Amino acid sequence: MAFKLIESAQTRDTGGAGAGALGDSLAKPELARKFHDNAVRSLPEERAAEIAARTLALPDAQSVEDLTALLTSAGER
Repeated sequence: MAFKLIESAQTRDTGGAGAGALGDSLAKPELARKFHDNAVRSLPEERAAEIAARTLALPDAQSVEDLTALLTSAGER
């Protein structure tokens, strides 16, 4: 599922689906908060934060190797 990041929050009607539903853009801080709230349910806080940071930095990344390692059991610490 594709999503679009926007720089500022805006009022939106999600039809009950909630922020981030298909066709409903999230601002970067809102996206990071939503990711964090879900990720820490199954990952340590530090690892969730590192995954979020590396994901948001993807447009400037030279490689996704470090991120993919964090997403596999090899990334467990």
